[in-house]
Amino acid sequence: MKKLNALEIGDRVNRFLLNLPPMPLFVVKVTEDRVFCGIWPLAKPEDPQASPVWEFCRATGHEIDDDLGFGPGRTISHIEPAAT
Repeated sequence: MKKLNALEIGDRVNRFLLNLPPMPLFVVKVTEDRVFCGIWPLAKPEDPQASPVWEFCRATGHEIDDDLGFGPGRTISHIEPAAT
């Protein structure tokens, strides 16, 4: 299984939110410190707006939402690479 810092566009991840079942997501963009994911199978790297997109910290996997004050250390969800 890949590590968070090795995720690439097109990889699948699972989002864990509270005690809900994992939500499969698709990596649509990667920067040095963030991973952007959309809903599988709606999200497409060539059209990131085809799905809602969430931001996650590339180091910890924690959801980042500047409007809500979420980020590493204060978050309600995180991602993990999906098993291949």
